[in-house]
Amino acid sequence: MEVWSARTRVRQGTTSRSQSWISAPGVGGLLRALAFTAFLLSSRPSAAADWPSYRGPNLDGIVPGETIRSAWPSGGPPIVWNRYLGQGYSSITIVNGRGYTLYQSAFQQHLLCFDIRGGETLWETSFGPTYEQLGLYPGPRSTPAAADGRLLFVSPDTVLHCADIRNGRDLWTVDLGEKFQGKGTEFGYSASPLVRGGKVIVPVGGEGAAVVAFDLATGEVVWKSGSVQASYASCLPIRLEGRDLIATSMRNHLLLHDPDTGRILLQHQISEGYDEHSVPPLYAEPILIVAAPFRAGATALTLSIKPGDDSQPANWSVRGDHRWHTRAFSNDVAASVIVDGALYGFDLRDQQAKAHRPSRGTFRCLDVSSGEVLWSSELPGHAGVLAADGKLILFNDAGELILLRADRTRYVELGRTTVFQDEICWTAPALSDGRLYLRTQSRLAAVDLAQHSTSQTSSRATTAAAPSPRPVWSRFRLGTLLGGEREHPFMRPERDELWDWYRASVLFVWLPASVLAMLARLFRRKSPFSATDPPAEADLSANRSTPGLTEPLLWIVLGLSVTPILNVRQEAFTFTWPAALYGGLLLVVAANRCSKGLLRRACDLGFLGLCLFYFAALRSQSLPHEWAFLLGLIPAAPFAWLWARLDRSTRTGRILSPVATLAGFTALFCAAPLWPYLH
Repeated sequence: MEVWSARTRVRQGTTSRSQSWISAPGVGGLLRALAFTAFLLSSRPSAAADWPSYRGPNLDGIVPGETIRSAWPSGGPPIVWNRYLGQGYSSITIVNGRGYTLYQSAFQQHLLCFDIRGGETLWETSFGPTYEQLGLYPGPRSTPAAADGRLLFVSPDTVLHCADIRNGRDLWTVDLGEKFQGKGTEFGYSASPLVRGGKVIVPVGGEGAAVVAFDLATGEVVWKSGSVQASYASCLPIRLEGRDLIATSMRNHLLLHDPDTGRILLQHQISEGYDEHSVPPLYAEPILIVAAPFRAGATALTLSIKPGDDSQPANWSVRGDHRWHTRAFSNDVAASVIVDGALYGFDLRDQQAKAHRPSRGTFRCLDVSSGEVLWSSELPGHAGVLAADGKLILFNDAGELILLRADRTRYVELGRTTVFQDEICWTAPALSDGRLYLRTQSRLAAVDLAQHSTSQTSSRATTAAAPSPRPVWSRFRLGTLLGGEREHPFMRPERDELWDWYRASVLFVWLPASVLAMLARLFRRKSPFSATDPPAEADLSANRSTPGLTEPLLWIVLGLSVTPILNVRQEAFTFTWPAALYGGLLLVVAANRCSKGLLRRACDLGFLGLCLFYFAALRSQSLPHEWAFLLGLIPAAPFAWLWARLDRSTRTGRILSPVATLAGFTALFCAAPLWPYLH
């Protein structure tokens, strides 16, 4: 109470003195009043330039009105602050000195508001349970869009939210998946809403609702049109011959809409079959460029207005003439930028971006008009790009921040520093008032790029990490034990690929394990000690009528070791780890049938640890479909039980033992690939 009254007295005293000063008569009083007003304005923190949506005001990565340093100090630009954030790929939105983003904690997804000066949380609200907490890419992807005191964003499970920018309270929501039965965003909805003319425009991918516009105030549908599947790219606002249009990269089509009516002005097919687009198209009037993933290259169209006929002159449309195509420019999650007729971006040569290592490819500059490659460089790595003040700001997937001159004649690097280490960095950066906001899967940082830093910024800043000549992720990852990687890890293994894995497991795991186990039993039977010494619990194989631990342990050791040996020696990826899983199952069955006490519990815990190791290693190597082999243990269990009950003191039992193990492994291997199709 005393604290409150003291603060009140201070405010009241200040007010009374200022009022009496301002009310002084004459010109002097007026001048003093103006001076006091100027003092109040100067003492308040200046509002930073707004960054209201994904990749800036026009979703194109162009930053108008910013002045940034042309050279960095030896340790890199100062890091003003950094903080823990949480899982997710949502970028940063900035309005009136406040930042907004989405992240995921252990149990909830959150909308966060923070002070951009120091990074402190101002408020946060939760909007749903976690998304793919144990998956390869957990957390929200969409970046909030700010307009008219509202924040618009879409959860990974396709729920569109409109929240009050003051406190995060939901004003309205629409479940896009339930309402429109949208398709094309199976890996989590990622597009950020586009707000134009009081409408919220998002790709949906439903029948008759490929793209949908909602009223910003109420959430009611204003228009919907199209019947093609969506993808992960946001809608891009463009102008053509003085008319506003909306361009959207869908799964297999490029759509141009009239933002007022939703009428489709152009529908151009860009691919067939499975495809995805994670970044918006690129535009320099009248040229529209779609840079596709999967090494498909980039295609440019020349747009022009096609007038309506005499009977319906208002029914104008857009004509898209093929201008050029090049295989030397494929984009995935890192967006590119166009500056003064030159296209700058990363040509991804991997089938898709990698979550466990820096992605391979080449940073290129292309001529927008012709598609000709003007220069290429291996130095930047897989990086998203912003353009400001005649410079290019690159943030690559290994956590490096790079400054280039926007030069169409040659690669000119002005600065480089490492901001984050050992974390994937796919989130697009945001630039506001000279500060660059960068994010990983666990942290958020503000880096000072301003031409003239304030004393407050300099005093709080720290030096960035020393730059490395090339991004290298130093953290040990379990997936490296595989010795290789699949070319396209998110595609289900083909029949020929599965057959190669099965054949390698039979030849290099089942056959050696069966032969060595049989030789071990034969050696123990002829040993002079076997007739006098009773079998110890630690060596169950001494009892020839019961299953031993030798064969399961051989399955585990060979199953884990054959994979890296073969992958180092050959180009094609081979996978025998499912055999190790089956060996763990045999170990548990054998121990629980013939053992008691500590050994049984140790085998149970060892099998659980093996399954967790398998899951974690494949997760770190971005191999989701191979998780299904864990489910294949279910149909394999009866064969393991049969194997454990065979009497190995008889000839029949010794013959049926390897047959039972092969049958069980075959059941595991054949059942696992069917799980994704049983829905």
